Amino acid sequence: MTVKEVQVLIQQNMDMYRISERNMTPQQAANCVALWSAALKDVPPQAGFKAMLQAFTVCRFPVTLA
Repeated sequence: MTVKEVQVLIQQNMDMYRISERNMTPQQAANCVALWSAALKDVPPQAGFKAMLQAFTVCRFPVTLA
């Protein structure tokens, strides 16, 4: 997945779980995107988005890389 695709995933995660009230600093956001991008670099975008949507149906807390 590209950095831009990961940014979309993280924004969806924040929107879904309303953690956007806890604002990240620009540095924290950049670190989060860099970490997720590195971890998901070999994941096809469609698979990543599908997995996130599936996680939304069962996860009570924000989705993490773990």
